[in-house]
Amino acid sequence: MASIIKHLAEVKEVRAKSVIVSMTQMSACSGCHAKDLCTASDSKEREMEIKGSYPEIQIGDTVMIEGSQSIGWWAILYSFVLPIILLIVVLTTASGFGLSELYMALLAFGTIAIYFLILKALDKKIAKKFDFSIRKIYTKDEI
Repeated sequence: MASIIKHLAEVKEVRAKSVIVSMTQMSACSGCHAKDLCTASDSKEREMEIKGSYPEIQIGDTVMIEGSQSIGWWAILYSFVLPIILLIVVLTTASGFGLSELYMALLAFGTIAIYFLILKALDKKIAKKFDFSIRKIYTKDEI
């Protein structure tokens, strides 16, 4: 059985085929008991579009965003693992050709920039893998 990722959010906009929700994205230390005394705690408001028709959802409703845990693994793969592998391959290859450190750094930065531009260009195709659903929260017991 696949694990489910859940996150509370507030509905900001309801469309015919999607819902826009706002959620607070917290860093790991924002849940710490000493966060008020520490300057490292961090949280950000994020908006997200959830595809699908949800006629029972209204603006201002509290909802639970749900997705499979594999979504998180795909995000980590695309955002961190593949760029690091690409960076190592480019630097190793450039070093093998005897390029100076300046050219190796420029080549590495250029390669990573191109990678993320390609990722942005494939945004709609990749977004199909990241399928979320929402359900309305009626009572605090459902959280």
